[in-house]
Parts: sequence; structure tokens; C-alpha cells
Amino acid sequence: METATTQTRCPFCSLACPIGMEKTRYGPARPAYVSNPEGPTDGRACYRGHYASALIQHPRRLVEARTTAKPNGRPAHDAAVEQAGRWLAEAIEQNSLGVLLSGNLPASELARAVRFFQPLMPAERIGIFIPPTDLGMLSGLLRSGCKLADEHDIKQAKFALAIGDVLGTHPVLAHPLLDLVERDRQATLGNLDCLGGRTMRFANPALRVPDGALAAAAGALALLAGARIGPALEDAPKIEDLLARTHLSRSDLERCLQLLQTRSPAVLLLTLPPGRQDDSETTAYLVGRLAKTLKIKVVPLLTSAGSAGAYAVCRALNAADTTAWLSTMAEAKDCTCVFCAGVDLAGILPDEFYAGVAGSWQTVIAADAMETLTTRRAQAVLPLAFWFETDGQMLDPLGRTLDLTALDKPPGGSLTLSDWLGQLAGQLGRPEVAWEPVDEGDIRSGLAGAAEPAGALPAVGAPDPPEGGCQVTARSETLDVYEGGWSRLLDWPRTIEAEPLVLIHPADAERMGIHDRQVITMRNETDECRVQARPSAAVEAQTVAIPAMLPAMRNFYSWRLADGRLRITPQTVSLIA
Repeated sequence: METATTQTRCPFCSLACPIGMEKTRYGPARPAYVSNPEGPTDGRACYRGHYASALIQHPRRLVEARTTAKPNGRPAHDAAVEQAGRWLAEAIEQNSLGVLLSGNLPASELARAVRFFQPLMPAERIGIFIPPTDLGMLSGLLRSGCKLADEHDIKQAKFALAIGDVLGTHPVLAHPLLDLVERDRQATLGNLDCLGGRTMRFANPALRVPDGALAAAAGALALLAGARIGPALEDAPKIEDLLARTHLSRSDLERCLQLLQTRSPAVLLLTLPPGRQDDSETTAYLVGRLAKTLKIKVVPLLTSAGSAGAYAVCRALNAADTTAWLSTMAEAKDCTCVFCAGVDLAGILPDEFYAGVAGSWQTVIAADAMETLTTRRAQAVLPLAFWFETDGQMLDPLGRTLDLTALDKPPGGSLTLSDWLGQLAGQLGRPEVAWEPVDEGDIRSGLAGAAEPAGALPAVGAPDPPEGGCQVTARSETLDVYEGGWSRLLDWPRTIEAEPLVLIHPADAERMGIHDRQVITMRNETDECRVQARPSAAVEAQTVAIPAMLPAMRNFYSWRLADGRLRITPQTVSLIA
């Protein structure tokens, strides 16, 4: 049967690898590898990019609008769209609307949506959701004034220091990094991490610090290099104090610093575990100051390809990022209606926020491609096209434009965000709206202006472990990397983890009587989940590492707004054999 391949970009991490879809006359058939010899993947792809073929026919796919209001004899889809528009128009008239957009939508779509709503409502109520770690990393690196690297810098490097578990979070980088190790196995890949992951298996030097001490280690390295770090670590300005937090010796860091200085060209690869925005911002700022002092480049490995574009749209068009929007919503007692596109509010917000602030929202209108907790609770639901069903552009952290091409037409009544706003334009008082091409230069300017005044960055220390249980942290979704050889033989994780698997320290497992792959109950104050457990020395004692992206884990791993910062509050969970 004759097939054709359409190409687009994968949005599941900031590498934005080219991916393709083979199509027949009956529709999409399977994902296809796309040759990309200039990029870090050399034409390979990890399993995340293969989700597209599964999502098209997913049983929870939304294809028809619906509403809790009575359709009054009209077709349900038409009545739902009309009612959603009426609710939005009333909220705009009463100045009681909030808008939250997914940062993983194409930057061009986000810019159009922000420009659509700006004449209708206060700017601070138009928010874009960016994962806290990505938000902090981008902000910290830009404030540091360092230079960012691209895929060519990675492939040409003679030494790479990976901060975080790069091979666990961005497995397509295994190819160039293990090629680097194969060329010279004597200290060409170093790793600084708080959770001993896959990168540490191949690293020399391998520097492991306690959970929460990455910022202290980065600060100590920066001070040893002679960098000016300002007030970022105001409570511990001395190298000796920082070393005490990290449990590393001065000679450990001096050796790493010597490799960065002498093995030129060198790069810093920065990936941080999902968590507190202030942790990631401080760590990224200190890494950036180190890089600027040594005149080397940083590769920011974000968890979402759309985060850089979303951050640029926020800065260029004065929209609110996640933290600012949540702060506004917490103070806006008159906000009674929320329109969210591509965001599972119930999945990203903690129960106490939903019960308090979100409990005052009389109407939630959700535009999404999949059934979520939010769409089940929403008063109106509008089926949204997936990223691979949308044309547009995204931006990478360097400000480069990456084109997106729709691989297929969305099914049923699913529309892009621009199309939905176009349908609702008349009811929202914008009948004249006509989508014009987005000025990419304006958006890219949102990623310019590096070396902003640093100001006071929060000082970060290792959190105290909770009493009576284990502290939740995050790990990559992927299972083991095949270690049958170096990069030419490297296979990407061959198993997509269908069931939750948590890691606990062997001493805790022995104390609780938990053996490998035993099914246990994980419980907190409000929820419980049946999971498989695996003892692993890669996690700290009194810590349970969970796959943060699995829906079953959401209620154990939620964003919190505290002291004006977005973070994950460590939770105490019980493990019951």
C-alpha cells in the first residue's frame, strides 16, 4: 500500500527532534524516523515522539463539545459552543474572567490567543502554564548573562558536565554523549546529580550530592572559578559552608573545574528534577555565572519544547507566567469564570487551592484534546486539536523558529485554539478579529535581554525529611537503558512504563519488608495508589522516587504556591506492604 511521510517536531522536551508520521489513504499508520544528521539525535527518536500514533485513536480523545446546561432542543455540540461563548462574554463584561493557556501550544498560537484576550480583560489574568522547573531554569539562565549552546556545541565538545540526569530525562542525547565517552573514556563526561541516575553510570567524575544541594554545589563551583554570584546564596557565601551542604571535598570540585577549563571546547548540560521553581532558578543562575566566568556555553534541557516559546510570549506580550497568574487568582476574589486551554487544572493544582480559590469559580470552560479531571468537572468542554494536528511555530531557548506541520486533521469537532477563538469572537465582542501572521521578531525579543540585574534570588537548602514516612521526589518515566554496548548499539528504553513503579532505598525496603517488584499501597492524607516497588540505592533514605508524569501519581505530586513561588511541597507518604 502506498504511504507518504509528513514531518513535524516533537514537543516532549526542548530538543524538539524532527519526527514523522507515515500515512496511507486510510489515515495515519505509524511513526517514522526522520533523518537529521545535523542534530543531536542523528535521525533517532525516543519513545515520547511515538505517542502521536497512539494519541490519534486514544479512547479518551475528545471530539465533541458538551455543556452542563440544557441544549434546548439544539444539537449538543452547537448548544455547548453557544453556551460557552455566552458564559465567557458575561464574565468579560463583569470583569470576572481568568484565562490559562498551556505553554506547550505552539508559540504562534499562544501569541494569537494572548493578543485576542488583551483588549478584553486585565493582562495579569491572562496566564500561560510553564512547568516550574522550566520557568525557573529559563529565568535563572537569562539573569546570569551566560551564552546558550546548540546541538553543534554538544557534538564538538571534548568535555561535558551534565548537571542532573541527562540520559534519564533526555535519552536521545545518549548518542552524542556516549560517542564522547567512547572517543576518550578518561573524564570526558562528568555528572553532578542529587539522584544517582543513568548519566552517573557513564560519568567520570561522578559527583553525587544530597537532594536539594545542587544549588550549593553549583555555587561552590562558581566561587572556585572566581565568579561573582551576588546574593544568590546569601546565607552561605563561603565555599566551606557550601561544601558542607554537598558532602563533597574541595578536591572533587577542583578536578571538575580543571576539566572545564582545560578540555576545550566544553559545555554544561543542565537538566533539573521537577520541583520548586526557586530551586531551579537559583541553580540555573549559578550554573550560568560559572559558564560566563569560564567562557563556555550552557545547554538548557527543558522538560517541554514549548517552554522557551511560552516564556518568550510572556515577556514580549506582558502575559502572566504560572506563578504570577496563580498569585493573581489567589487574590482575585471576584474571579468567577476560568477558561483554560490544554491545561488540567485539577491535575496541576493542589486540593487545598481547588477547594479555596478554585472553589469560588462558578464556571470552568476547558478546551482540551483528552478527557482529564478538569474536563470532567468543567461546565463546558471544547475539544482541542493536538500539537501534531496544528500548524505553527515554536521557539527553542536560542530563539530559533521551529516550524510545526499538522500530521493529520483533528477528528470530529476538534479545533485549534485559534479556530475556537474565531468561532467565539462574535459572542466575546471581537467580531472583527482576523488572524494575522505573528511577528516572530517580537516574540523572539522575549528571549533577549540576558544579563538582567540579578536582584535577590532565594537561598536554597536541602529540605528536612518528613517524620513518619518518606519524602516524595521525581524521577524520569523511562525504565532501564540498554547497556549492551556504547552508543552505536544503544537502544532507547524498550518499554513504556504502563504501570507505576516507585523506587525506595534498600534500607527502607528491608525495614518495611518490601521486596523487588512487590505491589504495595502508597498513601497520603487524601489518596492512595497501588504501585510496584523497587529497592534502589539511587534514592536517598526516607525518600520515595515516583514517575511524575503518570496520571496515577498526580495526587502525590502537586504544584504549590507558597511565598509567591511555585513549588512542590514535600509530602509525607506511607508505604504499606
